[in-house]
Amino acid sequence: MKLTFHFALLILNFQSFDRVLTSSESEFYLLKNDLIEIRNFQNEVLEKISFDSQSKDIIDFDNVNDYNFFIDKKNEFYIVQKSGGFVFKSINNEIKRIDKSYDHDMTNFSDVFIKNDTIFKFGGYGYWGARNFFTFFCKKTLEWEYYKTNQSIVPNGIFDFNSSLIDNHYYISNGRFIDINNRLNNKIINKEIWKFDFLSKTWINLGTSNIPKFNLFHNTSLGAIITSDYISKSGNSKEFYFVDFKNNNNSIYNNSSNLVFDNNRSFVENDTLYNIENNLLVKIGLYSIINQNNLIEKSPIYLNTASLFQGLTSTGLIILLVLVSLVIFLKYKRNQMPIISELGLRYKGISYSLDNNEKKILSLIINYEEASSKEIYDIIKDEKLSYPQNNKKKKDTIDKINSKIFKILNIKNFILSKKSTEDQRAIVYFTNDAKKFIKSEK
Repeated sequence: MKLTFHFALLILNFQSFDRVLTSSESEFYLLKNDLIEIRNFQNEVLEKISFDSQSKDIIDFDNVNDYNFFIDKKNEFYIVQKSGGFVFKSINNEIKRIDKSYDHDMTNFSDVFIKNDTIFKFGGYGYWGARNFFTFFCKKTLEWEYYKTNQSIVPNGIFDFNSSLIDNHYYISNGRFIDINNRLNNKIINKEIWKFDFLSKTWINLGTSNIPKFNLFHNTSLGAIITSDYISKSGNSKEFYFVDFKNNNNSIYNNSSNLVFDNNRSFVENDTLYNIENNLLVKIGLYSIINQNNLIEKSPIYLNTASLFQGLTSTGLIILLVLVSLVIFLKYKRNQMPIISELGLRYKGISYSLDNNEKKILSLIINYEEASSKEIYDIIKDEKLSYPQNNKKKKDTIDKINSKIFKILNIKNFILSKKSTEDQRAIVYFTNDAKKFIKSEK
């Protein structure tokens, strides 16, 4: 089909609505109070989808931005909660909950996207921590599973960020971090842009971000027509940002249409931008805005390695390369070492569960290389149990720790015991392998 590049404006009659949820090549989904309407681009209602009683009780219709909406290749419609594990699906024109998860509140401000009909989630904030790993919704188990990657260098835990999925590459930019020294501070701005390759399952740090925090209206892929992944508007709606991650290019265009676009009411499909305004559906040829005549400025999305090295002398460049290599090596080496974290034992980017007593005992011995029997007894002590019962609980806990360490790190008898040099009647617990761990996070 031949594309037309002239300004095209089409206004269709449109009734009241709440929000545009998602779209495909031939239709879009509208949320109208507690009812979803599927409409084609001639504004004809194709289907209506209701919510069952359970979904109505769970979904907060006043905070629709807390959910993501998808149509997969089988034309099946999904609603996914960002903050927790709830997943809903349209079955026989009715929205029903299908997951076996719960509202864990661990992935607030996460990014949810669909790839090859699999729903993924990355990042998110909850309980004073931020996530830096992928999970996916398994349609067989109906649960969220950890997506294993070939991790060596990974981004920090991140949330409230921009993302783009282009073919097999997943890009993240902007967003916020947690201050690991003060977890109440969750306002550290991310200044890096990262790319994840789904084929090699590895992360690449592309460089320092050179773009503002975008106000996206729709993640879209325009294929061969335009190599950009998404389009966004500035705060004054007089300019459009057109982002091309493949070619590291951010273009700013004048909004010649003079139309005000809204995140909840605007979306891009193929080469057309749609906006709902005053009960009317406005259709605008994308190239009427995105063209050379309206171009204001072009700039790189991120400052890559070549940009950073410009102007450096050969000697300075060599020194910098050595320093960068050293930092990367030390970071890599550090990431290969186990550490006791808030989630348990983290090793090579994977977290293994430990209960609170196990974490406290491990942290004590790793940080101080030995601990008295009384110190460990005080950690596991249960007032409801007798002294012999608590002693047995102490022994069982140490045995469990040793068993887990052996399975994870292949270290036999990690925690040992001996008589105290100060008091031969007393027992102390120690390890000879504390140096193999990073000191526990405090």
